[in-house]
Amino acid sequence: MNKLIKIAQLGKDVKTAGDDELVLSSDFNMLKIVASGEVTLVGGATDGVGYSKTVAHNLGFRPMALAQVKFPASLGGETRSVNANQYQWFSPDIKIRVATQMAVDDTNIIFVMVHDNIIGAENFIFKYYLFRETGVS
Repeated sequence: MNKLIKIAQLGKDVKTAGDDELVLSSDFNMLKIVASGEVTLVGGATDGVGYSKTVAHNLGFRPMALAQVKFPASLGGETRSVNANQYQWFSPDIKIRVATQMAVDDTNIIFVMVHDNIIGAENFIFKYYLFRETGVS
């Protein structure tokens, strides 16, 4: 006999609820978070310079990772996904371009930010999650 853990939506009977009516089921493939955190990179006034920060996770395997970056208020203050070679244009009049990237290996996660046309120091806040599932090797 297989044992299951299920939680149904409010007003639904857990014994008869379909998968789309469940909040949780041990049959579902759920990502398990093993580490998370925030990193702040401070970009300067020099265009084309890469700013990076390395965070040790020491998991001993290459975890799957998800990260978002919160841009400074002067660039709209939006939160966006971090992808390799992702460029953002923030203004049609002032060409501000920002690339945010991350890389993960068996022991570290590395965040990189490169920009053009930013004046002065700006904080870029990265929020990340590392999962038990392994990433592409």
